Amino acid sequence: MCGDSVDRLSKAMVPEVSTAEVDDFIIASIRGQADPAVDQGLSTGQSQDQIGAQAPEATSTTTAPSAGAAAAAVTEAAVATTTTAKATPAPLKLPQETIIYKATVLTLASGKFNATEALAVRGDTVVATGTLEEVRAAVAAPAVPKPGTPVFGIREVDYGNRIITPGFIDPHVHLLMTALTADKNRFVDLTYPGVRTQQDALDKIKEAVAARAATAAAEANATANGGAAPERKVQWLAGFGFDPSLVVNHPDLTIDLLDEISDEHTAVYVLNQSGHVGYVNTVAFHELGFGTKPGEPGYPGNDENFQKREDGSLTGLLFEDAVQALGKNLSKPTAAEAIAGGRNILQRWASRGITTAYDCGIGVLGGLTDLALLRLILDRSTLPDPINTVLPRFHGALTSKTVESLVPVADLLRLPPWHLTADGGESAGAVYGIKFWLDGSTQGFTAAVYEPYRDQPNNYGILNFRKGHALDAPPDDDRLVSLVQPFVRGGWQIVMHTNGGRAFDQALRVFSRVLAAEAIATDVFGGPGGQGKLHRKRHMHRLEHVTADITPAQLARAAQLGLGVSHLIAHVRRWGDAFSTFVLDEKRAARLDPVADAVAAGVTYSFHSDSPISEANPLQYVETAASRVLEATGAVLGPGQRISVEQAFAGITYNPARQLGRLDEIGSLEPGKKADFVVLDTDPRIVEVSKLVELVAIRETWIGGRLAFKVE
Repeated sequence: MCGDSVDRLSKAMVPEVSTAEVDDFIIASIRGQADPAVDQGLSTGQSQDQIGAQAPEATSTTTAPSAGAAAAAVTEAAVATTTTAKATPAPLKLPQETIIYKATVLTLASGKFNATEALAVRGDTVVATGTLEEVRAAVAAPAVPKPGTPVFGIREVDYGNRIITPGFIDPHVHLLMTALTADKNRFVDLTYPGVRTQQDALDKIKEAVAARAATAAAEANATANGGAAPERKVQWLAGFGFDPSLVVNHPDLTIDLLDEISDEHTAVYVLNQSGHVGYVNTVAFHELGFGTKPGEPGYPGNDENFQKREDGSLTGLLFEDAVQALGKNLSKPTAAEAIAGGRNILQRWASRGITTAYDCGIGVLGGLTDLALLRLILDRSTLPDPINTVLPRFHGALTSKTVESLVPVADLLRLPPWHLTADGGESAGAVYGIKFWLDGSTQGFTAAVYEPYRDQPNNYGILNFRKGHALDAPPDDDRLVSLVQPFVRGGWQIVMHTNGGRAFDQALRVFSRVLAAEAIATDVFGGPGGQGKLHRKRHMHRLEHVTADITPAQLARAAQLGLGVSHLIAHVRRWGDAFSTFVLDEKRAARLDPVADAVAAGVTYSFHSDSPISEANPLQYVETAASRVLEATGAVLGPGQRISVEQAFAGITYNPARQLGRLDEIGSLEPGKKADFVVLDTDPRIVEVSKLVELVAIRETWIGGRLAFKVE
């Protein structure tokens, strides 16, 4: 999410998994020293890719005290779940029939449309593109095959005037949190446009409190059996998505308002849409031992992340680190519910054309437990219909806090990727990044910027890596370098959350130092004399969100350093008007997510949702990047930052594949790459760009030559 501020809240929502089972899955993911194939690779000099392709799954009898101890230390709660680690399922064997798809094929080779008229797929791989005659010749098809029937193992499918594009890639999502906040039984939905006023939010919360009270009363009466009803315990009520920047007059939810609509048995916790701000009532503070006034036990007097009135009393607003300290007692889904929810979200993403997703915060919920849950979600052998259910490829980055306890363990640091799937290898799912949050949320007024926020002359946001606790303390680049450099040396990709210009500059300074040092460092690890070595992979490290007060000079420096930038482009469409009139000003808002400047600078750019912060819908990213039309007013925000539809499509296909280090597999439709593609009913090159989502529909999504979604 936009920050690790949801850490404790989220851990409270994570399904509880037994320590032993987490240990199994962590070992299976890491495949560290305990994996005999890795040990063999260390002694034979095999590459990591070779090892990954043939390594058997570790079993519960494997002994890896470092991984097990880390799992136990990081996971706060552990209770048994019914799912157990399984042996490696047999690899899926795809038919080797060759299929020629006839349509307008936009290959996106080199990030350009490069339109042609046919695409040939064999198994899970693209084998030819070009004119129909060229493709037929490439796969040795007869000149006039019988339509719709196999001929020498070759079949043709005619899509007529439909459009085929590479599968879409969302390089920054949060799967588990998206699944949790989509669970209406656990979160009251307070997102815009369902909530347009403060009163809308209060009414929804009040209704939920009343429903909880009625349920509790009925349960108490049933338990009493004619005797005295048991004393009612405090229950937690969670809400997600309230955003003052989008509601009328921009008011916050305060402790007084929440107390007024709740009762003494309900602890209310609302998470802002940004993930960086929380709103709680008095019961919630007291339940967790926080005093709300000076002199009360647990009063957080010197903590600037608890907002206070002039008399020192708490307003109920929490920022950044304070959000971590609240919400530990929210009700938890079962592991089965979390698995079903995660799979539902993945299938929803496939319906939006997403064939690959990259999670930028694995561990933000439950530390290393997240790896166990993700492996369970992605385990094809337990799908209700494993033959016909196809899930997107799924990769990701661990939060830096998740692996802090593993930093001294050199073998774990130097062996990415950690595998998320047992049946598809690294291509289907792998963890190879580490995520650092350098600042907060722009619409939450915590992104680190150089000019103050509108009507807040002393607020320049929060830079997380600074010297001391004071918010105006100078940046602590040395500390960040000391954390980042071991991971870069170990072959990890670094992903840095940088919403504001100050955070972006700190990232540039840190990467400049780290990459300069690593340029002369060895790319191999292992035994003496050049024997038994593993080769480190060099990544395109990434800067995420890149929202406010970002200059052309900064983007040029990012390009010079070989970094990638990824824009949460919904900032423009959904929040652009609020940035102009409430958060920043018109001039600064016009350069929000400056994609045209990124193109001019030659930096590799992409677009993402940060789901659940915004909805995962790549065609919407294209529309927004090319039109910059505001949802609220229909006006154009910063017309000089618009890019072409072709450039926008590169931002959801070719470019994010480069950023993820997977351009040899995905991102364009070229021979040798995976057969991940989307079938559109209308040519996006010829429609009114501001209405692209309305006028262009996804008819089918294919992943590895298998149909993942189809409009019936």
